[in-house]
Amino acid sequence: MHRQKNAKILLMGILFCAVLFITACTGFRKMTIDTRMEMDENFQGQRVMTTILSSSIFDQAFGGDLERLQDMVTEYCPTTMQCTASEADGDVQITMTLPFANYTDYENKIGQILERTPGIYFDYSNSMFKSGFMLQEDFTSLDLFQWLLQALANEYSGLADRSLEDIFTLGDTEVVFDGGEALASQQPITVEQMESHAFDSISADITIHDNAYEVEVNFFVDSDTYYSMGDRMDAVMQRLAPAGATYNASTSDSQRIYTFGFSAYNEESLIEQLNTVLSTENCEFEVTDEGNNEQTLEARRDLTIYLDGSYFLDFSEPDTTMTYHLTADSRYSFENCESLTGFLRNFTTEQEGDTSSAYIVVGPSDRVQVEMSYSIDIRHIQAETIINSDNSLERNLIFSLGASEAEIVGDSFSTKVQGRISDGMSFETEEQDEQVLYKVHITAQSPEELSTLTTRFLNGGDTENQTSILTGGREERHRLRTISYAYEDTINLEGFLGGAVSEEGITYRITYPRQYTAALTEGTFTDVQADGNVLSLTTLNPVLTVKSEASAANIVGITQIILWWASLVLMLIGLVLNLRHIVGLWKEKEAYLGRVDLFTKKNMAGMTVCIVAVVIFVITSLRMIFRIY
Repeated sequence: MHRQKNAKILLMGILFCAVLFITACTGFRKMTIDTRMEMDENFQGQRVMTTILSSSIFDQAFGGDLERLQDMVTEYCPTTMQCTASEADGDVQITMTLPFANYTDYENKIGQILERTPGIYFDYSNSMFKSGFMLQEDFTSLDLFQWLLQALANEYSGLADRSLEDIFTLGDTEVVFDGGEALASQQPITVEQMESHAFDSISADITIHDNAYEVEVNFFVDSDTYYSMGDRMDAVMQRLAPAGATYNASTSDSQRIYTFGFSAYNEESLIEQLNTVLSTENCEFEVTDEGNNEQTLEARRDLTIYLDGSYFLDFSEPDTTMTYHLTADSRYSFENCESLTGFLRNFTTEQEGDTSSAYIVVGPSDRVQVEMSYSIDIRHIQAETIINSDNSLERNLIFSLGASEAEIVGDSFSTKVQGRISDGMSFETEEQDEQVLYKVHITAQSPEELSTLTTRFLNGGDTENQTSILTGGREERHRLRTISYAYEDTINLEGFLGGAVSEEGITYRITYPRQYTAALTEGTFTDVQADGNVLSLTTLNPVLTVKSEASAANIVGITQIILWWASLVLMLIGLVLNLRHIVGLWKEKEAYLGRVDLFTKKNMAGMTVCIVAVVIFVITSLRMIFRIY
């Protein structure tokens, strides 16, 4: 037993030595990053980060050569920082110093290193509402060391597959404000020294109309804070109302609420009034529109919003927030919200009745980008069917976009239309009276072919689900006095338009051959007009079905009637003129023929006219009986 125990001890000792040997040969301890952040009330200062280079890396990658290490640091160091390598208490220390002149300079330099917009909130106040400073970031010093890891990996292959967390760890972090005492902080940095009589929250309700805004800003403060400040708070708040704005102060059981309401007719006016109410110069409200390549008549609107509530709010209190409440009509849909500075707490949307809303909660004040989608309405649509003859038909589809709408989605709409053009179709665009016309022309040799081609265009190639049906034609059996056409024309634009509508409606027109007179036979439409061979009407319904007819004088039939009556009259006249001869022949027969010469020139002319009249009468009668006209 004693011998087995000694063997176990010996084995454990060997394993322990092996681990030490492997660690000494191939391993190293993580390098600790210490950070010191110094700034004044204008946010001018420097960020200094230091780390002790692992001796194993220093020896194996640089052969213990400090000058070689400095050359590498100088080569790879970001241009926004100053980087040095030096000896410190027998170790090798790498120091990175990032000086900055102001908040914007610091944000830009950090952003270049991170390759994104950093979340940095700095607030210094010395007002009746609060006194002190606060700094909050959404990144750590570890994130700023990516360049050093890449540089070391280039020199030492053993680090090629290592991550930042494998090599570095965060050490001590301290923040020095305006030369005062150093304050310890965690990372990301969150530090504050603030004495506060601030508001609890602010909400900004912004209703978005076409090129106009209605705004209501509410300030909420608890009753204890309000009563501790007396009338001073009321006096300060009342002075913040912009010219023409409404102002109201009310008190509930636990809160004092200040409400400002105003309207703005462009983004510049909106920002100016928001800055006045929030007592700042930093508010942003930027609108950009662009087309949606996947949904042709749909556009995307990005709102970049920053409302600076730092004068009134102490964001060192965890429950302090700002709320952006955006409202638009139901044509708009709020799709997404992205924080550009890292302080977005919540984003929700709501669709109710004719309105669409988004609720955005931030803390601290955050620059956010809100994505909205909406349909671009076509200003006007014209659908024209032209009947040249039974085997020659045409159709024109004209879509009109306003100049501003065409600027947003015109290219994608034109590409969509052009991609649907096939044999028997043509396409062109035309600028006219601050609008752009997109014209599609279709030719066909039958109603069926015209229906198929129109369906192919509207459906993007699919002809199974018919969206255009034209039936009818010229009557096979004409009426004696008139010839007529009758058509039922159905065009379904719903699928082509998607969610868009035509602001001024859809004008439908059918044109018959020139000599015809057109008329509507069924349907209730607005602005129905019949002008000769042209019938036009207006509707707001994207699915339209029009039944119409057109008639013209039947020249052949009318001519037959005239000839029939003329031949009948001539026959009667001939009968009267030759009545005595007929009676004589009837009574005396051959004796009458011997006594009277019937074949005189005069009698021959009358008999000829009579015979011709009989022939015409018989022929026209037969044609009318068998409806040949």
